[in-house]
Amino acid sequence: MKLLYLSDVSVESDAANTIQILHMCYAFAKLDTQVTLVIPANGSDPAYIKEIIKRKIGKDANFGIRPYRKISFCQKLSMIGGYPGIRQLLKEEDADYCFVRNPVFVNAPLGQNIPTIFESHDATIHDNYLWNFLWTRNLIKNCNRDKLVKFIAISRHLAKKWITRGVPPQKVMVLHDGVEADAFQVVPDRQKLREHLGLPIDKKIVVYAGSLYVNREIGNILHLARSFPQVFFVLVGGPERRVSYYKQQAADQQINNILFLGPVIHSKVKDYLFAADVLLMIWSSKLRTINYCSPLKMFEYMAAGRIIVGQAFPTIKEVLDDGEHAFLAAPDSFDDLRKKLRMALEQSYPNLMANKARELAMNNYTWEARAKAILSYLTN
Repeated sequence: MKLLYLSDVSVESDAANTIQILHMCYAFAKLDTQVTLVIPANGSDPAYIKEIIKRKIGKDANFGIRPYRKISFCQKLSMIGGYPGIRQLLKEEDADYCFVRNPVFVNAPLGQNIPTIFESHDATIHDNYLWNFLWTRNLIKNCNRDKLVKFIAISRHLAKKWITRGVPPQKVMVLHDGVEADAFQVVPDRQKLREHLGLPIDKKIVVYAGSLYVNREIGNILHLARSFPQVFFVLVGGPERRVSYYKQQAADQQINNILFLGPVIHSKVKDYLFAADVLLMIWSSKLRTINYCSPLKMFEYMAAGRIIVGQAFPTIKEVLDDGEHAFLAAPDSFDDLRKKLRMALEQSYPNLMANKARELAMNNYTWEARAKAILSYLTN
């Protein structure tokens, strides 16, 4: 089977969707599918692209790479700028299937009668009301065409939303995001890892890995650090300007038990997860996608086999049960979050809850399992 994965995101992007796309292409190829990742790479050296991919996922790409030209104007046209390039490329490439995440791109393979799989990560296509209305209507229309063979939603809540809008339910497949099982197969010695990373070996360590945007309520981590002065908090992720902002906030509040590491290559983040006692997974209701998303960090946290403290947003509860796989606090309640963290810090290892979460991730939520589910439908 020849599969073209049509992406509108550069491999240089630090966005989580870049990691998901690369891992899915790798998983498809590992399952004996002839995969080509089609990416915007105006004039980029192929060797440079391959090196970026290796840094991102920690291994060489086992899939083909085909660049196309993406037009942009003052960082605008991000959704439609690649459409002409995609359309031209499809005239030159044979494919059994096209895999698409940009709803604008769906028109290109369907226009050439190529069976297409669309994957949705959000209920909103565009921030502009008019564009969102037009592109949503266009996507629903395309979903009712015979050659749109599968609509993948990354959560049950998201699937229900699209079905109510008119996506045929028989075409919908719910598949949460996943984790690279091979990368988490071996659990390193925690103390030795802390020494290697320069982290305290005589304190409880709480790790948060992810972005530091305002809608994550990162300020709550500062409040937690003040509430638990005997615990060391480590924040992995950027961007740099947000790192600088929160470093200053911590300094102004004289919070000394917190470390902001800034951006870390994704393939190295797992080292900090393994080094932790507790993994902190927080967002807020300000995040527009919070009721539909399937966060990558959740599955990596699970695979690390560490106690997770998170918040009981709808799609989190589709995967994790409070008290069985994680300690889940009421959304937007700092008091409950602090209570759940206290409960987690009182736990010891080996830990049944952490082991259950790890087993669930490694058995049910790997990229390879996800790719198998998709291929199973296409080949039956």
